[in-house]
Amino acid sequence: MVLATPTSGPLHASRQSWCDTTFVTCDQQNYASDGKQWSYCDHATNATELAECECKDTWKYGGDGCSPWHGGKARSMRGCPTLEDVHVCDPKATQPWCKTKDLYCKEQQGEQSAWVFCDPVTQRGVSQRSDTDVGAVVAASVGVTMLICACIVLGLVLLYRKWSQHRKADYSELTQTKLACDSSYDLNDSYDLNDSYDSFGARAPGASSYVPDNSYEEFVP
Repeated sequence: MVLATPTSGPLHASRQSWCDTTFVTCDQQNYASDGKQWSYCDHATNATELAECECKDTWKYGGDGCSPWHGGKARSMRGCPTLEDVHVCDPKATQPWCKTKDLYCKEQQGEQSAWVFCDPVTQRGVSQRSDTDVGAVVAASVGVTMLICACIVLGLVLLYRKWSQHRKADYSELTQTKLACDSSYDLNDSYDLNDSYDSFGARAPGASSYVPDNSYEEFVP
């Protein structure tokens, strides 16, 4: 049972609603409310709930590669460490995590107790990413990569097409110019035989040696 009017509560700011409880202690109380007759609660159902997970201010990572039992050295951590810090002890880790101030808290899943996955930026507990979420991220990354590759290929095809059209136009222009030059050369080199003789009937220098035979007289019946 929950009292209608809270008379106590958390000393620090919280995103959760809270309320006074009928009993001095209850299962949902956290380290701050234990034995103080209040707890965090859901305002919609009016029922108590676990507090949001809080990382310990300082704690030691003494497992995996940092285990003294395996020749390692426990590593000191502050709050929610970065994934790089976690990789020092566990290179296969996919999410940062931290030890929590409470044995049980809201973002824990399954058999988790006294620890939770966390966000180094907000320093708050987060739910574990499922395989489906990881697969979706990978699929999205592959899709974006394929889209970028397709855009690059399309750009190269368009550039090649533009280059081919430009080269074709240059070749066509060159061909037309060559044909015009050939036509001009033929006209300049062609001449009439009569142009090879001057007004006195003498053959011009360089003219053809052919001389039309005008020695016959036209036969008139």
